[in-house]
Amino acid sequence: MHSDLTDELRSRAGVFTDEHEGLWVTVDAGNTVEFGGARPGELFQAAADWLAADRRYEVLGVRWQHAATDPRLRLAISLDRAPDA
Repeated sequence: MHSDLTDELRSRAGVFTDEHEGLWVTVDAGNTVEFGGARPGELFQAAADWLAADRRYEVLGVRWQHAATDPRLRLAISLDRAPDA
């Protein structure tokens, strides 16, 4: 399901990637932002930066993955609009 929220998150992802060198960011149609990289701390910091930059979102779920392809480490956060946004 594609939504306005998905478009909004994808728009932010491009700018966010430019500000976080070496980080891979993608957004799927389920409003899940996926961060990829080589260092766990950088991925968790990126997720924290993402959430701190815009408090209109609430986290519905978190997934950590060791992938067979690059980027090897991936952190995904599923988001929705916060009730008070």
